Amino acid sequence: DTSIEGVTIRDGADSCVVNEGSLTLSDCRITNCHGASGGAAVDGGIAGPLTFLDRCLIDGNTGGSVIRVGGVASSGGLRLQNSTVTGNEGGIVVNAEGPGGPHYLYASTIADNGPINLFVEADDQVSLEHVILKRSTGGGVNCVLGGIVFLPPGTQQISSLAVIAADASCGLDPLYDVEGVDPMIGPLADNGGPTFTRALLPGSPAIDFRWPLCSGFPRPLEMDQRGPGYPRSLP
Repeated sequence: DTSIEGVTIRDGADSCVVNEGSLTLSDCRITNCHGASGGAAVDGGIAGPLTFLDRCLIDGNTGGSVIRVGGVASSGGLRLQNSTVTGNEGGIVVNAEGPGGPHYLYASTIADNGPINLFVEADDQVSLEHVILKRSTGGGVNCVLGGIVFLPPGTQQISSLAVIAADASCGLDPLYDVEGVDPMIGPLADNGGPTFTRALLPGSPAIDFRWPLCSGFPRPLEMDQRGPGYPRSLP
């Protein structure tokens, strides 16, 4: 197991971080990396690792997908929480040879990442909770789903709770989520905390949306991406 905290990782060629084990990155920024064959910022390799990104900013990376996890062992897993993935040439790809995941995305903003923000390969499953999905301005979609091949018919590739998406490509739950609306988020800026974030603009539908509690890992999230002093809900 490897844990890395409070660093900037940048300017790498053919993936800045390649994970073949169990990796936790906290309070980090990964930027200006190039991925010729895998995830530009983070690539899960082929060994079926667990990649946990907590309170990270991942921006300005090029060369296809920005994060790719999965592996031939079909056990690769991604946990992304309290993080911002924005302004990359490609989005997040979760894949495996056969059923993979589930992958968990908590309390994060995934915005303006090339033509696809989230690509879920066939039979992989992703859980989204308190997530903002904003497709690239002028084109692109939030989700592309590979469909069900080996799992029982009707299996959902995406489960969701309190998600706001700028289009209807992810097939979210209409009881708990909102699709086809502008989440109204600002540009990357210093809003406090160790990494830049994209603040909710006045009138954003994400303000006080649904419930303040987000499941998180390994316990419910009490703070937002900025860390101590920035509670997820205010009185």
